[in-house]
Amino acid sequence: MKRLRDFADGSEDSLRELVTLFVTQTTEQLGQLAEAIRALDAAEVRRLAHSCAGASATCGMSSLAQLLRELELKPTRAR
Repeated sequence: MKRLRDFADGSEDSLRELVTLFVTQTTEQLGQLAEAIRALDAAEVRRLAHSCAGASATCGMSSLAQLLRELELKPTRAR
């Protein structure tokens, strides 16, 4: 929360907007990520994991960012 409060520069309205934006976009991208995993689309999995990891890290969600980085870098298996 400290990271988000820093971005919001002390404004509760800005903080609420940032949190809402992060949750909305991340929820959408995690749904797309699940679809890409089901479809075995490694390139799309890497792209989405990278995007979500970056946003999560920027917002101070380091545990989530780390998990997404691991998924992004996971080697693919041949089918």
